[in-house]
Formats: sequence, structure tokens, C-alpha cells
Amino acid sequence: MLYIIVKKGNAIVKSIPFEKEEVVIGRNIDCDLVLNDPLVSRRHCILKKTENRIFLEDRESKNGTFLNGKIISSSKVEAGDEIGVGTFKIEIKELEDIPDERTRELKKEIVGTESVKDFELYIYRDALTGLYSRKFFEDEIKKWGEEVYPLSVFFIDIDDFKKFNDSYGHRAGDLLLNSLGDFLLRNYSNAFPVRWGGEEFLLFFKNIELKSAEKIARKLKDELTEFVEKKVGFKVTISIGVSGVPESAFSLDEAIEKADRAMYKAKAKGKNTVVIYESGSL
Repeated sequence: MLYIIVKKGNAIVKSIPFEKEEVVIGRNIDCDLVLNDPLVSRRHCILKKTENRIFLEDRESKNGTFLNGKIISSSKVEAGDEIGVGTFKIEIKELEDIPDERTRELKKEIVGTESVKDFELYIYRDALTGLYSRKFFEDEIKKWGEEVYPLSVFFIDIDDFKKFNDSYGHRAGDLLLNSLGDFLLRNYSNAFPVRWGGEEFLLFFKNIELKSAEKIARKLKDELTEFVEKKVGFKVTISIGVSGVPESAFSLDEAIEKADRAMYKAKAKGKNTVVIYESGSL
């Protein structure tokens, strides 16, 4: 069966069977494939299937529809082509089943049926960034046990985000958040990146001690700010607080609270820096 596969970075965030002759893609709830992203128009583009051929048509979207990196108005889609809609990447593949093991598990647990039509992987994904949501943290990450120790927790906050929004507008702010999510999915998907709220993000590194975590955090800070500046066109910095279980805290919740405190210490030190929480240090 043909499947339409939607990705954020390297992570599959949604997949639906290509059963209809026409599939409308957009932000409106009545679209066949709904992509919740402010960079996606309400009715952005349409995929048409005729015999053994597939065509892609833009529907006068505000930000354009892309095929293999080039903006198009209408084009034939070949095997291996990549469609760009907002910050999403879309592929069409012939598969026997849903292309992601976790998707199958979620479908079974949440939908309780073999029908994939109404299944939404977004229950565990933040719509704007594609990162894991607070619900995923509550349902999955909080269940981790001592087998993941030492566990390092990164608390990331965008510096002066409100000022950025006020200066460049909320659309630019959304693009900034999208870009940060894209970077984390491309480079740190194995660290379980979570959008904690607003401009705050968490990373959970299994079996990583604080000494190693500090080096990772400093590298992440420099590479992320460089990546975001290229994407957004403005210089943006981040502050990172790092803690760990059992080095800084006895529990995951305590580690998050202490990573948060370390992040605020980084702000107080002038922002654009990394602070490690060590027992009794803050």
C-alpha cells in the first residue's frame, strides 16, 4: 500500500495511507492531511493519484510548496522525491504496514483498531516544533528507572524570546521555534527532546555523566545558535542549565527543577552560556 509519510527532521510524526485519488494537505481541520504549523496555509497543496502517476499541485499557499528543494506550482512526483510543506518533509512510499514501530504501538493503544485513518501521532508530538510533548514526558519518560542512570537533564531557554517576538513579530517567533526543533530532531533525537512550554525545552540523555554532559551542552549551544541564525536570519542565543541523576538529584523531577535553576543562573551570568548544577553549588 502507498503511504504518505510526514517527517520533522529525521523523526516520523505522521503517516496515512494514500487511498484517495486526491489528498488535500493544509492547516484546516477538514483537510485530508492536517499539518498544524503556522507556516502551512489553510489549504496548502494537493496530491493527486492517477493510475500509476502522482502529481503535486500548490494551492496558492503563502509560503510555497517545494519538491526536492525547488518551489513548484504543479509537478509530477517520482519515487524518492521529497515534498516540502512548511517545516515538514513529506515522502510517498510503497509499504506493507505503517512505517514506524512506535506508531503501530500507539495506534493499538490509543485507537484500539486496525484502521489508521483517524490515528494521529501528534498525541505525543508538539505541533509547532515536532518535538515530544509534555504528555509524552508524563506517559513515557517519567516511567524510566535506574537502568538509565546516570541521567543528564538539559534545560534550554531561548534568550530574550519576548523581545524577539516584539521586534520581528510572532511569525518570526514561530519560525525560530520551528528551527530550534528542527535542529534538535536532526542532531539530538536520541536524547528525547521535549518542548516544555513556550521557549523552554528539555533534553534527557540516558547513561551520560555530568562531566560528559557539560561538553555536549557547550557544543550544542554553539551549533544550535549558528544553525538558527542561518534559518531565521537573526542572531539568537540560548541559555542551558544541566543537572543529573544521581549526581545532582535523587529523582527525575528534582533533576528538572535543578536544571531549571542552573538555567536561570546562566541567565544571571549574562545569558548565552551553560551552567552545571552540582550538589550544593546553587
